[in-house]
Amino acid sequence: MIHKFAAKNFFSIKDSGADFEVNRNAPDTTGYTKDLNRRVSKIMTLIGPNASGKTNILKILPFLQYFIVASFNLKPDEEIPYEPFLFTSKKDDPTELSVLFSCKEILYEYTLKLNPIQVLSEKLRKYNIKTKQFSILFDRLWNKTKDDYYSNLTNFKIPTKVANIIKKRKNASVISIAAQIDHKLSTEIIAYWSAFESNVMMLGKHDHFELSDEAARYYFEHPEAKKLAEDLLTRFDLGLTKLQIEKHISKSESGKQKIFYTPLGFHKGEKKNYPLPFFYESHGTKCLFSLLSQITSVLLNGGIAILDEFDADLHPHMLPELIDLFTSEELNPKNAQLIFSTHHHEILNKLDKYQIILIEKNQETGITEAWRLDTLGSSVRMDDNYYSKYITGVYGGVPEL
Repeated sequence: MIHKFAAKNFFSIKDSGADFEVNRNAPDTTGYTKDLNRRVSKIMTLIGPNASGKTNILKILPFLQYFIVASFNLKPDEEIPYEPFLFTSKKDDPTELSVLFSCKEILYEYTLKLNPIQVLSEKLRKYNIKTKQFSILFDRLWNKTKDDYYSNLTNFKIPTKVANIIKKRKNASVISIAAQIDHKLSTEIIAYWSAFESNVMMLGKHDHFELSDEAARYYFEHPEAKKLAEDLLTRFDLGLTKLQIEKHISKSESGKQKIFYTPLGFHKGEKKNYPLPFFYESHGTKCLFSLLSQITSVLLNGGIAILDEFDADLHPHMLPELIDLFTSEELNPKNAQLIFSTHHHEILNKLDKYQIILIEKNQETGITEAWRLDTLGSSVRMDDNYYSKYITGVYGGVPEL
């Protein structure tokens, strides 16, 4: 599970992030779970005005996912694909990222300092529950004077040949490099991070239509996910009675084979159900079809869904139902998590103050500022009407009109 993450000098973020860990005062509900003796929320929402930086907060995890899992695929002289904080005179300041996460019953802390050209420092630490101390698994630090890395890889247990590659690869993570030789711990961590689902890219967000072909293939290959999505699509009173995915194979003139998948929605008609290609379904139905492929994936496999504008093109009544999927012990046995942004502010009354992060941008500096609602202190009560107080500006994070 993700326990917390943060970034400095990353897009519009000067120093901010999200913390899923809660104290004993958080309510004893299925919206929380115990992970390695720490209470962790399964849900987190980001609320704030347009252009306040909600998407940039969400970008932290997909970037870390990319860097940990796939940065080895960069060419050795290729730039690392992200943007540091732009509204500053200190253009050479590095970007810093950190994440606390659990994988296979072990808590890890991963920290990274970099610029678009290279990694400046990278560290992975493991937490010992008995001693309550972290120990270093690997650590590397760029020495500008020697034009080389100082590396401590002893506890990571990798061959000397790979250690030499790590010294040369300035734009790839140690984990991504070590996984190329099937290093056990690296492959376990990559498997965990690969299970993350997101509609967020470095340049914004995926449109649901961009994901529809991928969703159809996913449902075809994973019948359990297709069944869960079908149950939800029919429950939401969209006129559907059944979902079917058809596989097609075509050949080009050159003889090259292409495989594609076509979703069909069955609707009640006179005397029987009639199939309708998804091309003719409503915009909202098609969006939900794609969205559910990401949600069902993490519910079945674990991980976290990172969803920007979660409520886009959906009826407001659907949002609480989708959140309930993650708080359901039956449908979410692997404690998958959801972090999302939304402009459907009524959802605030569905959540606890420990599950709400308010975002606003400092108009003078351009810096994104974020705070979890419970950090405002005793002035925020558990029985408050969060929606009413938010829209009247009591908590901040509202547009100045």
